[in-house]
Amino acid sequence: MSHTHGGHFFVQKGMDGLGPRGYWLLYETMFRLPGGTVLRSSQIHHSWAMQVAINQRPHDLRKLSYFSICYITQGQGRYFDVNHPQGIPLGAGSLICMFPGQGHVYAPEPGTRWNEINVNFSGEVFNSWVGRNLLDPMQPVRQLEPVDHWFKRIHQIVLPLAKPDRKPTITDTGKFIALISEMCAVWLTPWQDADVQWLEKAQQDLRDWPLREPLDMEHLAHAFGITSQTYRKKFKRLSGMTPTNYHARLIIEQACQRLQHAQLPLKQIADELGFGSEYYFSRRFKQIAGMPPGAYREKAVSG
Repeated sequence: MSHTHGGHFFVQKGMDGLGPRGYWLLYETMFRLPGGTVLRSSQIHHSWAMQVAINQRPHDLRKLSYFSICYITQGQGRYFDVNHPQGIPLGAGSLICMFPGQGHVYAPEPGTRWNEINVNFSGEVFNSWVGRNLLDPMQPVRQLEPVDHWFKRIHQIVLPLAKPDRKPTITDTGKFIALISEMCAVWLTPWQDADVQWLEKAQQDLRDWPLREPLDMEHLAHAFGITSQTYRKKFKRLSGMTPTNYHARLIIEQACQRLQHAQLPLKQIADELGFGSEYYFSRRFKQIAGMPPGAYREKAVSG
């Protein structure tokens, strides 16, 4: 298939007598688009995955700086992370969702190997889904069947990227977002109406909060008749992030809109959004958006 679609196929030798595996690197890029990007994809036959590291847990857990999904098409194994020290069984049709900064390790059963296809990705659109009954770090393994269907769906996204000198586009991001949406729809379970209404009101309160003013947790919690500590915990449980982080992302979203206007100086944007200095604005923007504001503006304006 690599001759037909592109990418690079090679055979890797295994350590500790694990035997060779067929590794097809379909696609890899260092270029990141505002919003979201598919960074890398590979298909591995007779994979040993993290068989060596799995014996060193919990001291040797891998942490990524991006999201990653791994779909098992054949074989059995087990997944471990900080929230699941006893492990989660894996088999054909298991989709592992790995989250930035969350330590994890997974591998086939001892003495066996499996087949897998994986995709690494990043972006604000995926960050916003974490904890919202969509991408959930507390449920990192989901079952997607039939296997042939989902294997083909992943191929529909990543095989076009395998062409030589392929650079990611917004269209690629949109297709991958659609794929993740389809996956989420399989395991989506409805929240209680009361929780949905509570979170919608809490998020609206934060959107209405003046951008230049620091958050007053006591005031925000008072609107619900609860303490600030209960407010923080409930907001994080339902949304996957703290009220402070949610508000910070809203501010950066406003910054992104302003950065699309080439004539606005960075210092003016920083002042309008309540940052103490252009330096702090640039640092905070890069933390959340993944690139400096100047680089974001250049891509947004040129695109």
